[in-house]
Order: sequence, then structure tokens, then C-alpha cells
Amino acid sequence: MKKRLTLAFCCVLLSFSGTFAQHLPYVSHWETGILIGQADGADRANFSIQSLHGVRINNMHDFGILVGFDRYPGAMIMPFGVGWRGTLRPENRVSLFAGLDLGYGSMVLEK
Repeated sequence: MKKRLTLAFCCVLLSFSGTFAQHLPYVSHWETGILIGQADGADRANFSIQSLHGVRINNMHDFGILVGFDRYPGAMIMPFGVGWRGTLRPENRVSLFAGLDLGYGSMVLEK
């Protein structure tokens, strides 16, 4: 029951984010990376991917809904939530970039 509720919540969030696409500028951020750490006394490196879909509030701030996939030893976690991305000086070619995410990680992909 909990898995179905989590999946239904994800679907509602994703469908809600598309309703504003015609009125505000749409943005999409894709992030991939390696999760490095230790498990059972051995070093590990695992894969992570995350996507933020939302709106550009102004040329410095983006806000949206995120969903991702993280692979750990013995677990596949699907994070979802809301996120903010900011650029200090977007007119420059190189600029400071920051992000803040708030959400939940679900193991809905596990049996």
C-alpha cells in the first residue's frame, strides 16, 4: 500500500509540474555523479542521476520538482522533492552555481 501511495504521489507531482509550462519559462537541469564511500569496510563507488524540471523565476533563480535514481549496495533509491538552483552572475561565462534540494527518498524500485 505504501509503495502504491508513493508512486501515485510521484505521478501527481510530475503531472502538476507540466501544467505551468505554457506561462512561465521552462528549465531542466540534469545531474549525474558518483557516490563514493565505504560499506562493510570496503570502498565503494555507485551511480547517481537526478533531474530538476521547473520554471525560471528570473535570470538568477530556477525552482522546480526533482526526481532521481541512486544505486547503493543492496538498495535502489528514488529521490523526489523540490529544488532551487541559483547562479551568481549568469551574464558571465564562468559563475558560481548553487543548489538546494528538499525531498524524500523512496525504495519503490525494490521488491
